[in-house]
Amino acid sequence: MESTTAQVLNFLISFVDEHILKHITDEEERHHAEIDMDRIRGGVRTIQGYVAERMKDLAPVLGPVRARTLLCPQCQQFALTPTLIRGVPEWCQSDAMISTMYCHLCVQGYGALGLALGYAVRVLNRAIPDASYDGDAPDRCPVCTMSSLVRGASTASSPETLIDFCFHCADVINGLQECQRCGSIYTSEQGHRCRRRS
Repeated sequence: MESTTAQVLNFLISFVDEHILKHITDEEERHHAEIDMDRIRGGVRTIQGYVAERMKDLAPVLGPVRARTLLCPQCQQFALTPTLIRGVPEWCQSDAMISTMYCHLCVQGYGALGLALGYAVRVLNRAIPDASYDGDAPDRCPVCTMSSLVRGASTASSPETLIDFCFHCADVINGLQECQRCGSIYTSEQGHRCRRRS
């Protein structure tokens, strides 16, 4: 019975997302409908059968990008991908500069800086930075220069292998080095001139 219920829930939520919400033209009505759907999605994520059914449906979308699919800090499933891949809704892709990552289970786009911090804190259990302590805040990415690089992330293709992932670049950053004197992170191609004198 739970399996059938999960299949029906999955179908209904997908149907509303794909066929009904986009046809609501009144801004206020659409906004209220999206809030209601967020509340519903939040509730059904706790139903194991629904999550399993939904992840099975998402396999064709997530399979080809497993090397860039991360654990979502919200739903704790390997369903978080870069926004600009096939299978992400057009409404989210149009905001790709703002929402660089998208969770296919939460049906939510996320901005780089907040998501990088959320991932570091909720997935990797790192300290939350505050005014007196910078904690384990995301590092500055040497490629895009945004503070959205999380070292020690992992992907669905190899959860045991730790990688460096930039949530702004929405990609794995390979070949990073860390200066032992100043802590700057740089790529081996860039090289580094330490400004700190000993």
